[in-house]
Amino acid sequence: MEEHFQYYGICSNQYREMGRWDEVEEHSRAYVDWAKVLPAADLRLQIRPLALTEEGDENAGAHNGDDFRWWTVCYALADRILRARHETRLPAEDILTELDWALDQHQSAGSYSIAGQSACETGHYSEALRYLRKEEELGSRLVNRGDIYLAAALVALGQVEEGKEWLRNIYGRLVANGQCRSWFGKLSAFDAIRGDADMVELVDEWERAERVWRSL
Repeated sequence: MEEHFQYYGICSNQYREMGRWDEVEEHSRAYVDWAKVLPAADLRLQIRPLALTEEGDENAGAHNGDDFRWWTVCYALADRILRARHETRLPAEDILTELDWALDQHQSAGSYSIAGQSACETGHYSEALRYLRKEEELGSRLVNRGDIYLAAALVALGQVEEGKEWLRNIYGRLVANGQCRSWFGKLSAFDAIRGDADMVELVDEWERAERVWRSL
């Protein structure tokens, strides 16, 4: 299972680097269609890929099973096919419907995280907010840059004050390593508030925190 996922992922990523988004979708679709129809009892779902440790010993991979199958399907749909549709400016409603179906198969916080971030970056803010709220419900908190994306979705949907408050409540590594400031500058959802006095002040606070962290 993992080997198939890696193979199609490598192909998709190569085409992605070249901006050939039709081929990104084509290769990702081939994987999704293959993975979706595997019976739960199929032995290919249970195979653990072997790798070698630095000492030359065999080390079984950890990625297998039905949950891994649905995680990879969600990843391919959200991070590859949905992005490809965005880049080619083709409708994505069918992909979002398929993604909802795949997410329902195993209800994983990690899959909702990927879906939420990709939906936000491709301008599907209602879906992004729904996915990220579900991630929070299943995992008790948002991981990676989830807090930033949730704030972006709120702002884009007109819930500006709630989005700003969410940004103010982000602390720790995301602020110290510069991710907050970086993604606040990148995500188009924040365009409307980036020049607001309270947001300029917040960005200044983030910059000070970054300098303190770098000096340690």
